[in-house]
Amino acid sequence: MDLGLDRIKTCLSNLPKNPTKYLKIVHVTGTNGKGSVCALISNTIQASGYKVATYNSPHFIEPRDAIRINDCIISQRDYQEIENMITDWEKFVLSASSFTGGSDEGLGSPGFGTLTSFEKITVIALCWFMLESVDLAVIEVGMGGLRDATNVFDSDQNDNSIPTLDFDQLSECIIAKWRIRDNAGNSDSKNKPQSSTSLVQCFTPISLDHVGMIGNNVTEITYEKSGIIKPNSTVIIGKQSPTSEVDITKTISDLAINKYKAKYVVNVALLSKSSEIKLITKDNTRYIEIATPNVDSNNSNNNNSGETVKIELPIILPGSHQIDNALIAYYALLSLRNDFGWDKITPQSMFAGFINVNWPGRLTPLSIDLTSSNILPNNEKRSELDVIVDGAHNPEASIVLRNYIDSIITSTPCNYDSKANEKEKKAKVCWILGFTKGKDIKSILEVLIKDNKDDLVWFVPFNPPVGMSWISSATSQDCKTAALDNSTNISTKNQHDNYRYFDSLKDALIERYKLGNEVDGQKTVTVVAGSLYLAADLYRLAGVKPWKEYSGSM
Repeated sequence: MDLGLDRIKTCLSNLPKNPTKYLKIVHVTGTNGKGSVCALISNTIQASGYKVATYNSPHFIEPRDAIRINDCIISQRDYQEIENMITDWEKFVLSASSFTGGSDEGLGSPGFGTLTSFEKITVIALCWFMLESVDLAVIEVGMGGLRDATNVFDSDQNDNSIPTLDFDQLSECIIAKWRIRDNAGNSDSKNKPQSSTSLVQCFTPISLDHVGMIGNNVTEITYEKSGIIKPNSTVIIGKQSPTSEVDITKTISDLAINKYKAKYVVNVALLSKSSEIKLITKDNTRYIEIATPNVDSNNSNNNNSGETVKIELPIILPGSHQIDNALIAYYALLSLRNDFGWDKITPQSMFAGFINVNWPGRLTPLSIDLTSSNILPNNEKRSELDVIVDGAHNPEASIVLRNYIDSIITSTPCNYDSKANEKEKKAKVCWILGFTKGKDIKSILEVLIKDNKDDLVWFVPFNPPVGMSWISSATSQDCKTAALDNSTNISTKNQHDNYRYFDSLKDALIERYKLGNEVDGQKTVTVVAGSLYLAADLYRLAGVKPWKEYSGSM
């Protein structure tokens, strides 16, 4: 992993049109919950009648699905075409002998280097969004914020450190390719450079993750993530862990006001305490009831009398933490409406956006047909396996997962003797876990397993994600060491064969299928977790495609 902005800024600045000057964005950082917040905002923007782009990191099943417009992924043709254009540009820049300004070194020199895989896919995404003339792009930070490849908006227009090409040397065929693509866009204000492009920056819960790369403690990590804040923007600070909420909120607020000159800072936790926000349930669906400014949807001036109206926003994504994510998204949408003139965002479009949101691989129930997925031979009679899949990959996300599973197993009927006490009448769990090498497996296991001695804990590797050579799966020995180092309970369970190691996720699913719905007379819930990369493997095995391909005109 090579963080820094020199390479990508140089690339973008030397394109015929720099997409960061044309796109308007909402930028989302944090440790957990970023994807959910992005999904809620994007879905609501689309429901409001705008054309919205979304860029998530990492990709889920394949690199293309990180890049979407109106929740449809970029087509293979468009992806390849833009990638080829960028490759042509990169080759030209590497061989260019004439730069003006900045360093005397070219992109291919040690000072800049070729684009990393993440930088390249980021450029592809931004170019596609610009060429498609989207109204807004919702961008998820890859890692940290300050030095992340997505942090290229509202840069200093007069940054002399960025070398620029002598366009007289530029290959005419490359320019011609770009013009063909650019002419496909609409000739409207979205194709004119913008004075300010990063409108809102959202901060989801921040905790220890990527330690050593973006900071050695929560304060340093918060400082790094705050680097996405831009002048005259709105900053939305989501609810944080009680143990660090004061420090995190103060750090972000101070940097936003004093260093980065943001216009507004919204403290969601503080507003939640002072506002009338209620959690209600109707027809088995959770809602947050919240007082919102009573803005007339026909009032283009966004004026209101100070009155409020209560609206109900559905919480469709599972888990209690989604209430906090929904509030971050709500206040971001409110800022777009009230501070930046996005007047088509209404309580009605918020409701539509929230109730139809899609965010796969996060506390997601899947019913897998093992036969049609070629996991089992066709002669098997019963081939359905129900699982819950989640990408929890750090202790904080694991707490959310554990709480959600607890809410399920305590309400799952079991074939116990009627004389058994209530504590015993809960289902057991078969955990199928795969971790990224270097993660704090011991701490994650402490959260997930707790004192549940009957749970099955199976470790599996995941396949290396495309274009991410720095990511690898923890080995069975890594997992075994973490299990033995964990606690007395885990060490004991390891001796009783509750802990097992499989060569592949497929092998573990077959074994789980053979055990049946009940294990030792107990209903057993199957959970696949530990990494988004493992979750993606499950989707691939099951043949599930969460998104359609974009078919809009280019």
